[in-house]
Amino acid sequence: MSLPHKICNLAVLAGFFATVCVPAFAREHAPAGEQQPARLKIIDAALAQAEVEFFEHPPAPEVHSSSGGNTFGLTEAQSRENIIDAALKKHSLEAGVELFYYRYEEPDLMKTMGIMQGIYTHYTYRPSFDDLLYTGLMNLYKIEARYSRGDVDYTSEGSGSDDNIPDWSVELRGILGKEYADGPFRTVLYAGGAYRYLNDNSSGRLTDLGYYGYQRESNYYYLPAGFEFSNQINDTWSVGITGEYDWLVYGLQISHLSDGDQFTGMRSEDAENEQDHGYGLRASIQLVRQSDIADLVFGPFVRFWNIEDSEISTTLLEGSITQGLEPENNTIEAGLKVGLRF
Repeated sequence: MSLPHKICNLAVLAGFFATVCVPAFAREHAPAGEQQPARLKIIDAALAQAEVEFFEHPPAPEVHSSSGGNTFGLTEAQSRENIIDAALKKHSLEAGVELFYYRYEEPDLMKTMGIMQGIYTHYTYRPSFDDLLYTGLMNLYKIEARYSRGDVDYTSEGSGSDDNIPDWSVELRGILGKEYADGPFRTVLYAGGAYRYLNDNSSGRLTDLGYYGYQRESNYYYLPAGFEFSNQINDTWSVGITGEYDWLVYGLQISHLSDGDQFTGMRSEDAENEQDHGYGLRASIQLVRQSDIADLVFGPFVRFWNIEDSEISTTLLEGSITQGLEPENNTIEAGLKVGLRF
C-alpha cells in the first residue's frame, strides 16, 4: 500500500474515532453546556484533515513496465502493433551498389578470384495492425534482388592459369519476418526462400598450359534464417548488425564440356551434377543516416558458402563414357555496399 493510501486510511479512522468515541468521553467529562460544541469542533477538524490529505496528496498511479523484464523487447507486447515512427515506414524501397572481393576454391585443385561490382534492391512491407498480413508470427515482408559481374583469374597446379575470365551472378530472395520494437532498439527474426545463380565462362579460352576452358553454371536453392538488430543512436544516425545461416536445399552444377570440342575434335556432352549438402553464412554491419528525402545506407558485409562433393554423374567426355563429380568447394564474398532508402 502506498504512503498516500495509508495517510487517507488514518484520516478516516481519526474521523470515525472523533464521531463515535470522542462524544462519549466529552459527555462524561465536560460540563453539560459545552458537550455539543466540543464534539462538533473535533469532527470538523478530523474531516478537514482527511480532505487535505486526500486532495493535496492523491494516491500515486500504479506503474506498469512495458518491457516485461526483457531489455531486448522480444515479447509479443513489444512487437510492432502499428507504424511507431517515421523510421519504420509501411512501404520501404532500398537500392544501391556493392563492390566486393570474390574467391572460389576447390581445395588442392583450383581457385578463381577477382573483384566484382553489382547493384541490389530491397522492397520491405510492414502491414498495419488491422491488415490481414499482420499475424502473430509475421509482421514484415521483404523481397530482395541483386546482380553482380566482374573478371576473375583462374589458377590450378594441374591445368595452368588464365586471367580476366568473365563471371556474373544473380540472386533472388523472399523474406518473412517478425519485427519487435522497444524504444530505440529494433529486432527482426526472419526466414525465407532464395535462389542464387553464378555463371563462370571460360569457353573458347586456353590456359598457359594448353588446357581448354568451358562454361560453368551454378544453381543454389536455399533457405535463409537470421536476425537483424539495430539501435537508433539519435535523430539522424542508426547502426545495425545482421547474422544469417543459409541451408542448401538443392544445388545443380552444369559443366558445358562440349565447349572443348573445337579444340579436341572429339565429341563431349555437358555434365550435370546435383549437390545436396552445404551451407552458407552471412554477416553485415549497417550505418544509416536519415533525412527527409532519402536515407543513406552503407556498411561492410561478408558472404560465405561451403558445399560438399556433388553426386556422381555419367557423361561423354572426348568420345568416351566417364563418371565425374563437382568437388567440395567454398566461396567467399567480402565488400562494401552503399545505397539509398526511400
